[in-house]
Amino acid sequence: MATLKQAKKIIGIFEDVSTEQMQDILESGILTSIRDWNILNIDRHQLDDLFGGSIKNRVLKLISDDEEFVIDETNGSKRFEEAHGLFHPDPEFKSLVHKCLGTPRIDVNMYELKKSSTFCQIYSSISINHIELCLSEAQIISFISKYFNRLQTDGHKTFFLLYSGEQFVVVYYDVKDGDLFKCDLNDPKIWDFGFRCQFVVPKPIGKNLAK
Repeated sequence: MATLKQAKKIIGIFEDVSTEQMQDILESGILTSIRDWNILNIDRHQLDDLFGGSIKNRVLKLISDDEEFVIDETNGSKRFEEAHGLFHPDPEFKSLVHKCLGTPRIDVNMYELKKSSTFCQIYSSISINHIELCLSEAQIISFISKYFNRLQTDGHKTFFLLYSGEQFVVVYYDVKDGDLFKCDLNDPKIWDFGFRCQFVVPKPIGKNLAK
């Protein structure tokens, strides 16, 4: 695996980088922080343009391409422990830093895992700027409530990314048991693609069509 220093050097000379190499860099998870990505002064969507749109996601499969998933506007006040009857949240969620910020109506994408990977590799395959992949507690509650019947019912989990107190937290929901848990984005566990895990993230800026 390349180091961050090597990755910066490689990305700085596009004429010498193959699409395959760039895919390896994106999926390695080595560019994990907003600060590191801003140093490079380029984002994933610009990379796609530079490579003629040929950088494919080998970690996740988009499964919402023919469906519309929209999270309605929220006032940002609702917390997981207040979603009575919807799920059973882990008590550790109470320790999260909560900012009551309203959110607009947005489109979201749903992906299915097709290559066994860590959380960092999974989310980095969509965007290195992880903050743009985050949803608030209120948005996650809204999505689960609205699309409950669309989620996996055979024990597989649906994942969301949450930003709390300068920390990225992966939230995962098991619709079969009704449990909601959290995990650190940098958890080294490799999630098996055979479990068909689903990941819900906002659509990229510029492709968000919700009004």
